[in-house]
Amino acid sequence: MEFLAIILAAGKGSRLKSNLSKPLHEVAGYPLITWVSKAAHAAGASTQICVISPDEQQLYRELSHTMKTVIQVAPKGTGDAVRCCLPHIEKLPKDCPILILYADTPLIQADTLRDLANRIEAGTDICLVGFTADDPTG
Repeated sequence: MEFLAIILAAGKGSRLKSNLSKPLHEVAGYPLITWVSKAAHAAGASTQICVISPDEQQLYRELSHTMKTVIQVAPKGTGDAVRCCLPHIEKLPKDCPILILYADTPLIQADTLRDLANRIEAGTDICLVGFTADDPTG
């Protein structure tokens, strides 16, 4: 099943206190965003769009050859980040599922994404994935 994956990566990641963009920090040998992108691809994403901030030139250089990138000019939240993707969304078939993912969730599994896309294709209007963190303080 094909779907569009929008990967949100425009956040500042300021708590990391690093010059490296948060999605590019490595976990188990790959940047965070790579784990998310691989899961989306394995689940059937026909297109991936990454939303980045204009300050993320390093992230743009890393991603521009593997996926479409869209710039969210001002940090106005998740809804606005998705709105920035509208020119691409409008080109899709009306029934194409759209999954909105976060670049800093490297443990998301392809099976989870596939299940979400299938539920949306079956008529569910909106699906959310959540979890309870053992240590929510980070």
